[in-house]
Amino acid sequence: MSGLPEYFKLGAVIGAHGLSGALRVYPSTSDPARFKLLKTAVLRDSAGRLSVYGVKGAALNKGIVLLTLDGVSDIEAARALKNYDIVVPRAEALPLEADEYYAADLYGMRVVTEDGEFLGVLDEIIETGANDVYSAGGLLIPAIKQCVLRIDVAGRVMTVRLLEGLR
Repeated sequence: MSGLPEYFKLGAVIGAHGLSGALRVYPSTSDPARFKLLKTAVLRDSAGRLSVYGVKGAALNKGIVLLTLDGVSDIEAARALKNYDIVVPRAEALPLEADEYYAADLYGMRVVTEDGEFLGVLDEIIETGANDVYSAGGLLIPAIKQCVLRIDVAGRVMTVRLLEGLR
């Protein structure tokens, strides 16, 4: 599926933890326990270059993941990785249930009404307590079945019904 990301971001390295090289990672996955399943960690720098490390351990601490990697054994080595992203190849992403989608696959998708009117391109997903909200063409569209009728990931099109008051 062209146009879809090859890698999904699991989190971002925000600093070092302790003197032994553990990384403090801010998770961007809905399930931070996912880090405990990693055997290897793929780190991506700001230029998009990838490096692979073996994972020695992962722990959750107050919403932050503490990640220990092979070859990162002191605070300076850990600090050097600040602002790197932790990514996972699409092929290793957790499987989806029916009617579930990877958020990364929705960005850039054309949003049209059920009558074919082009509303814009999905450029933001806002997480709320009740449901996500999609932003496209200046409109905020609740991610509920009454509004989001179809999502065609391969075709890169989301079909919506605008309820009263959404324009």
